[in-house]
This record gives sequence, structure tokens and C-alpha cells, in this order.
Amino acid sequence: SFGESLGIDALAFDEHGACCVEFDDMVLHMEHDSGTREFVLYAHIGEVSDGPDPALLMSLLEANCAHGAIEANYRMFDVTG
Repeated sequence: SFGESLGIDALAFDEHGACCVEFDDMVLHMEHDSGTREFVLYAHIGEVSDGPDPALLMSLLEANCAHGAIEANYRMFDVTG
């Protein structure tokens, strides 16, 4: 199973194809859709202060995705307000 292959025997996808694992104070969410063969990972990694320009952050995400050998999607969510 997925969890066993990672050395975490209790880790398994639920009936919706989702599971999560916590490392220190960060929760990594994983979703798998066998119909589309998509695997999605996401985590809240911190708050952005008033410092970095959102355009700069988007360019960093684009550069990170362009560096990989697989197709990737990225999103930034505005959670203010």
C-alpha cells in the first residue's frame, strides 16, 4: 500500500482518495484521483507579511514549476478578510 511504501504503515487514502500526514507543525494533505491519475499535494507553509511583492512570489512559483520534469499547477490563495 501507499503508506507501507513510505514506511508509514498506518497511512492510507480514505474513500475520497485523501490522506494527510503531519511533520512537526505542518500538515501535508494528499489527494489521489485514480480516474484522472492526478496526485495533489498541498500544505499551509506560513504567512506572508507585507514584505514580498505578490508578483515576485508568483514568479518564484513559476520558476519552481518550470524546473521540474513533470507538469505542475500552482495557486496562491488570498485568505485575507
